[in-house]
Amino acid sequence: MQVQKLTVGTVDAYSLVITRPRPTYKDSTAMVTKRVHKRQLLLIEDDYVKQVIEYTLAYCMQKYRIDLHAIIVEGNHMHRVDTDADGLRPKFLQDFHSFVARQLNRYYKEADAFFSNKQTNIVDNVAEHDILHRIVYTMGNPVADGIEREGKNHKGTRLRWPQPDRGIKRPEGFWRSIEDGGTAPDEVVLRFTRPPGYEGLSDDELDHLLENRILAYEKEHREARDDDGKPFRCDLTDQRPVPRSFPKSPHRLFGLAPLIGARIKEHRLAAIARLQRFRAKHDDARLRRKAGEVGVVFPFGSYLAVQRWNVLVEPAPT
Repeated sequence: MQVQKLTVGTVDAYSLVITRPRPTYKDSTAMVTKRVHKRQLLLIEDDYVKQVIEYTLAYCMQKYRIDLHAIIVEGNHMHRVDTDADGLRPKFLQDFHSFVARQLNRYYKEADAFFSNKQTNIVDNVAEHDILHRIVYTMGNPVADGIEREGKNHKGTRLRWPQPDRGIKRPEGFWRSIEDGGTAPDEVVLRFTRPPGYEGLSDDELDHLLENRILAYEKEHREARDDDGKPFRCDLTDQRPVPRSFPKSPHRLFGLAPLIGARIKEHRLAAIARLQRFRAKHDDARLRRKAGEVGVVFPFGSYLAVQRWNVLVEPAPT
């Protein structure tokens, strides 16, 4: 991990550089994963917890124009596949995670961090088949994680397109209603949209393709678990997990967190090269600006530099 020397006023300080810059583009489709602090089972199959997550998600999605394609919420993490129409995913994630954390900390009577301090994992999908693969992964996660033998039996939130609009009532105890001068309506609509790509398929055909791949993914993981002699949680108990408990599976402390979802090697290499070029140009622009140069232009896709420093940015490539 790199250490960078920072100067604030006349005092020298040292700060760990936690993450490298990554671009934020309009209309990008990604799988987003967020985990609970210390892997505690706080996103349990509970009506209030489910209401908080779904209402807050719908509220923030409407605010930042995020299109939702699929979501799964398990005991200590959630996966979501969505499309960022306006390039505002960082702000969306900041609000969504903050609002959920504050509501559920109040519910559990806690004051500590709710979500893990690790960076939210965002896997950008390169092609249409990569998007489908991430939706399949998301929907099949209860089977792959050994919770249910069939994903459809998952008791928490497990939803994907096509899905009727869902009206979610405002949870008690956190939001201020519009009548009281707040911004939270009594009910919001959780809406799912068709994922990008596969224009040659009708909605029914794409739905059928997705469902078949999800079932095949579940079958593969179910058979592998049975071959290894590992039981599913549903085989042992039908009770929901105890809140604040921890999973028995070992915690992987160190591992790669992918940034790019590309199953075809050529696509993957091209995306990695594009990310490397962005980071090189971003680092160069940041150092030049730090040295006092005026009018430095940051690469297209820069987000934090624009939001915090109001810098110039290259136009979108044509």
